[in-house]
Amino acid sequence: MSVMTSSATTVDRDHPITAALSVCADELKGLRDQPAWSLTPAQTRDALVEVTRLQARVAELEARLADHGRTVEVEADSGASSTADWWAHATKQTRPTTKRKVRLGKALATDLHAPVRTALADGRVVVDQAEVIIAAIDALPEDLDPAVVRDAQQHLLERAGEFDAKHLRILGRRILEVVAPEIG
Repeated sequence: MSVMTSSATTVDRDHPITAALSVCADELKGLRDQPAWSLTPAQTRDALVEVTRLQARVAELEARLADHGRTVEVEADSGASSTADWWAHATKQTRPTTKRKVRLGKALATDLHAPVRTALADGRVVVDQAEVIIAAIDALPEDLDPAVVRDAQQHLLERAGEFDAKHLRILGRRILEVVAPEIG
């Protein structure tokens, strides 16, 4: 169970996920006042890339927890109308933000988007890229051969190493022309 207060977050350490969250929180608290001035440009570049990958990994876990929260109806005891509404109130995020995160979690929980979830968990894509890939795959005709859908998704995941979400969106709109020109 997670309890958020104005000064600290306490997490029950009985489950591997909550135990890992506690360890991460403790480590990050230790860095709070650590100055960055002594980092070299190369170290700063590496740290910026690594913190971005870490954010992606955390976002995947957050999405997975949001979907689980939706499944177990974490809002039931509070009177909130949805997991997203409860989460927004509990953490002071906006409702559109939590609704977006719950939608992402629901999509990533499907077999169809499992490769996107894995890429996010591995830090190979960021949230914006994951959302664009999911939207592109979901926009494909429903009667497509599943192999073509898998190829389209794989192609977008591979291109995520080269392109940001904006460019992936453009590629996603024409993905059939790339992976199945006879259909596209």
